[in-house]
Formats: sequence, C-alpha cells, structure tokens
Amino acid sequence: MDGFDVLLSLLKANGGEIRGRTAIQKLAYFAHCKFPGFDIPQYAPYYYGPFSAGLGQMLAKLVSFGFVNENKIVGEHAGYAYALNADGEKMSDDAAREHEQEFADMSKLVSVCKRECDLDIPILSAASKIHYLIEARGSMSLLQAIKHAEGLQWIIKADNAAKGADLLKKLGLAS
Repeated sequence: MDGFDVLLSLLKANGGEIRGRTAIQKLAYFAHCKFPGFDIPQYAPYYYGPFSAGLGQMLAKLVSFGFVNENKIVGEHAGYAYALNADGEKMSDDAAREHEQEFADMSKLVSVCKRECDLDIPILSAASKIHYLIEARGSMSLLQAIKHAEGLQWIIKADNAAKGADLLKKLGLAS
C-alpha cells in the first residue's frame, strides 16, 4: 500500500473525512509504525511531532487532482478538513478492494484512535512524539520522553502525554 492508498484509506476508514492535516499525519505515522510494509515517505521531527513532507505533498496532490476536498475550518482552532468526494470515494473503494487486509488494519487503527481520543490533535501529537522519541532513543519512561521532547522544542502537556501513552498501548505500539 503506497502513501496515496494510505491517505485514501484513512479518510475512508473515518467515514470519508478527517479534520486537520496534523490528524492525518499522525494517523499515517501510526500506520507507518504498526505496518512497516506500507510505503509511506520518511518521517522526521517537526513542530507537532513526526512529520512526513512527502505524505503532505501526496495529500496536496489528491486535493489538486480533485479526489479530496480541502475545506478551511474557521474559528478558535483554524485549519483544514479533508473529505473524499465522489471520485475520491471510487479511488478509496478500489484501494480497499485491492488491499483488503491492509484496509482492514487501517480501519481498526482509525477506530481505536477515534474511540480512545476522538482524533484529538493534541493527544495524537503527544502519542506520536512519545513513540518517535522512544523509537529514536531506545527504551525510556514517559517522563524521560517528555523531558527529551523539550530538546526538540516539543511541548507535551502532562494530561495529553498520559492519554497519548494510553493510546499507544491500545494501538499495540507501546507496552
């Protein structure tokens, strides 16, 4: 499953829409970690945690080619919502048929994230930051990960860190 199929599958698994680029990036990051066979562009540290510039470009291409609608969210938490349109639905259906097991895995991952944190961006970000640090630096405690995050100028609030750590456990990405 390539990055385009991953993005389409994430959207499809969440009823065709996801609010926030960051949420999409974090869900794809968890998929990348949990299912190493997925062909997702490389992640690197960025402001809200691990970020894949290549995946961001793929999302922009899906929007520019007319398969995904990008809608600006106004208000306190401004950003963008992404939704499959009719052509994107057809492409996501094709991806789901072609990669049946992988789509089932993605659907389960999105379902766990939705159930555990309702795709809350600060919690998804905290979980991805913690996981990235543990993978990059080896075994460390939650407190050590939070302390180390400061060196990357990542802020992880304690309540988000605890919820993020719980999410990682539910995803099977931490013990």
